[in-house]
Amino acid sequence: MILLETSLPLSLGGKDDAVIARQLEKAENAFHNGDYQNCVGTCRLAYERLKLGPQGKLKTPADPKTMAFPERLELLFASARHATQLAHHDDGGALSQHVYSRDEARLLLQVTAAAMTFHLKR
Repeated sequence: MILLETSLPLSLGGKDDAVIARQLEKAENAFHNGDYQNCVGTCRLAYERLKLGPQGKLKTPADPKTMAFPERLELLFASARHATQLAHHDDGGALSQHVYSRDEARLLLQVTAAAMTFHLKR
């Protein structure tokens, strides 16, 4: 078992920081209460507030080895943001809405908290 420390960011002075911190706290509480859908959905709200991830279509270069670290981070954040989108999508099909497992919710909460911390400290 690996223990990863991911702290939830607190307000760093931006106008939306306190709201984002509350969203992450709400997501963490939902996770601990076993409400993994709400945990992931609330992470999605935090991504939306910060506008993390590309605003247009993200394109990876022909040779991914040439990507700089900031480009790789943008891809990571965009991927996590994209994964959280399933929490609120239901097209009416019997299996259309993804049900998140504990492990999936934990991973997305950790990546979201790390992304917020990194982004807010820039």
